[in-house]
Amino acid sequence: MGSNMSEAKHTARPRRLAGPDWFGDSNIIAAALLLRAAPDMLAALKEAALQLEYLADKFQQTSTGVAVLSRIKAAIAKAEGSAIPSADQGQP
Repeated sequence: MGSNMSEAKHTARPRRLAGPDWFGDSNIIAAALLLRAAPDMLAALKEAALQLEYLADKFQQTSTGVAVLSRIKAAIAKAEGSAIPSADQGQP
């Protein structure tokens, strides 16, 4: 029997519609990837906050460390649905 040259010898790539993606908005894919990574990022932020607090207690606090810890805590609060006003937002 002869070889059929028209047979594909690889996995076919998925077909795409015109535009950046099937929905015409590549932000949908980026948002989905971000949502998938969110639990891991939140856990990493919580661990980073604990480490920064430990280092501040063990050694001398720095203004940079305090600022970073404040941003981390604000991000954690936002992710968990808590409201912590930041210093630049002011009080109503």
